[in-house]
Amino acid sequence: MKTLSIFRHGKSSWDNVDLKDIDRPLLPKGVRRTQRVCKYMKKQGLVPDSIISSPAKRAMETTSVIIEELKLPLVPQISRKLYPGRIEEILDVVSELDHDLDHLLIVGHNPVFTNLIQEKAEGFNIDWLPTSGLVTIRFKIRGWEYIASATGECIHYVKPKELKEKSKL
Repeated sequence: MKTLSIFRHGKSSWDNVDLKDIDRPLLPKGVRRTQRVCKYMKKQGLVPDSIISSPAKRAMETTSVIIEELKLPLVPQISRKLYPGRIEEILDVVSELDHDLDHLLIVGHNPVFTNLIQEKAEGFNIDWLPTSGLVTIRFKIRGWEYIASATGECIHYVKPKELKEKSKL
């Protein structure tokens, strides 16, 4: 069994129109929402063995928050194939992972993340993965090299706004 967690970067700033898209930073609101999802991940035992991030500033900052909140002793891998990304390129990166890694977390962008989820999570429908949204898919495969032809079961879908609402109850 292999587990793939797909985490869309936190809410980012559009304030500086002179910045290239890849250089847009995370907003404080994006940090807070990412922290909220990390608390959920801790409670659910969703601790990745490895993290691959897009090179976009907002994705790398989201990755740093995740590592800090989950207290992970990991150095994330940065892959240009996750920005802006195509499904085939993402699966290419994932398929090269070591057999010993059972749970991978990728941090990146829409629309490719939503499209990847639609393609890989059998029987699960999603219109749009929100910022700081998390989907975890479990695959019945022995090695990551089989991911391209596999579909799996969505075992977690988390939206940060839902977590906030639940905490008010």
